[in-house]
Amino acid sequence: MRSTDNQFEDYYYGGWHEVLPNSPGFNYRGQRWDNTARFRLTPWKHAIIRNTPEKVSSSSGLRPLRIPILIEKR
Repeated sequence: MRSTDNQFEDYYYGGWHEVLPNSPGFNYRGQRWDNTARFRLTPWKHAIIRNTPEKVSSSSGLRPLRIPILIEKR
């Protein structure tokens, strides 16, 4: 455990996050949107693209329920 200014960072060591939209919280069509944890609990699909002794590559992606986009990482 680390000792930081807040409890979340005491146990958080980083990651490759997506925060969309990246803005202060707002209301849109009667629904509250905030800028944190947007895809933290959303299941991602994963695939191995290449797996050889010389190179390993993978792809991860998702289609959010409320935002009409595809997010993909390779």
